[in-house]
Amino acid sequence: MLWLGKNSMAANPILRVGDRKPEVTRLQQLLNAKLRPGPNLKADGTFGPITKVAVERFQVLNWLSTDGIVGPCVWGALEGRDEYVILHRVTLVPQWTPATCWSAALSMLLGGGPACVSPGNATASPTKGLFNDSELSEPGNTKKFADSYHLTLLHAMSWGADSLGVCCGGHMARS
Repeated sequence: MLWLGKNSMAANPILRVGDRKPEVTRLQQLLNAKLRPGPNLKADGTFGPITKVAVERFQVLNWLSTDGIVGPCVWGALEGRDEYVILHRVTLVPQWTPATCWSAALSMLLGGGPACVSPGNATASPTKGLFNDSELSEPGNTKKFADSYHLTLLHAMSWGADSLGVCCGGHMARS
């Protein structure tokens, strides 16, 4: 499942291979408790290759970036601090450049495929991406983009978990 949510930035450190600290012991205990079948990690406080494999397995099962590094999203999923879970599969689409996040997001909304959709009638720059005027009282360019793909523009909203829940029309549930 893909975890979206309100991740409180607790005092959990970022952990990776080579770390030796008490937080790694806690990580190993959480992985043993959350993964089925359990990885049977020795909770010794050493982040080695076996712990990394367990972290990557947990990341895959929870639709997190699979990098073997334990950051805020992994901690949030392990500790149950995320409040929302998408209950349907989402095909993840990479963005080709830093300026094409709008294209990747639209490809995911429309059901997958490469992130090569056009900006429709909206204005976009190859280096700066889609001109984002959504913070304005009259977001003309963003509206043109939404209209091009028959999307409803919910103005002015941040795209946090609560807003995304409204946007998805009830396809999300609290965990």
